[in-house]
Amino acid sequence: MYEKIKNIVYTHYISVPICIVICIIACIWFYADRAGNIDTTGIQRATDEIRNAQQYNQRAVEDNRRVRTAIERSTDVNEQIETRINRIDELNQRTEETITNSQEHIRAARENAINAKRIIGEGERILRNADERSQKNQDATKEQ
Repeated sequence: MYEKIKNIVYTHYISVPICIVICIIACIWFYADRAGNIDTTGIQRATDEIRNAQQYNQRAVEDNRRVRTAIERSTDVNEQIETRINRIDELNQRTEETITNSQEHIRAARENAINAKRIIGEGERILRNADERSQKNQDATKEQ
């Protein structure tokens, strides 16, 4: 009989602490559930701020792409302008050379005109002399 009592007491001692532990856990559970109304507005605000930051970041990425495209276009335009400026410089140099050549041709033409005028003057003088001679010869032949 002592063994039976010992078994009953032994089983009660084990089940009583288990019941106490279960009761304590249940009390903590119910208390945590009531006190568990944690203010999550800060988390929601932070989540909203993260979304806003992501949107701003996406806009910034798009703006950077547009800026990069604009820079590439302006670089192309600048290269075209440089090419055209170089062509204009070359054409200006050619024009200056042509003007210089034209001035040389004008000087040569003036010299030729002066020479031609001198030659014409000499020709007129020769013709006058020849005319005078021929009149003298005619006069001399008439007198004879």
